[in-house]
Amino acid sequence: MAKQQYTSEKEVQGLQRLTDLEKMIEEVLSKPKIEWEDIKHLTASENRKFFDRVGELFNNLKGEEKDAFEEKIAGIINPETKKQIWEVNHLNITNAIYRLMGDTGQMPSKTLLAKYNLAARISPLTA
Repeated sequence: MAKQQYTSEKEVQGLQRLTDLEKMIEEVLSKPKIEWEDIKHLTASENRKFFDRVGELFNNLKGEEKDAFEEKIAGIINPETKKQIWEVNHLNITNAIYRLMGDTGQMPSKTLLAKYNLAARISPLTA
């Protein structure tokens, strides 16, 4: 005979809280712009889960979608993270220029860089 599993009231409340937290995170992420006011009430663990979700989304986006998401979260990203994003964009552009100059023998245009799905402009987080 299989042993029955029981869920305590505390576990049920914990599961419900997790569901509520996930709903709250998705509500905040659905806003056109996210500011500190939207997340200042979060506890340390909720804040960590929120930024884990932001990082997951950011890392899975590309091109214009990623640019739009950067603009959306610019109000909640710390200066060090903004600098790191700018540096990655800068390296991507530099590498593309190097590669395209080798292929064509001339400085590529922004249009050509954009065709290679690379960031052809400065990140909105640095503005």
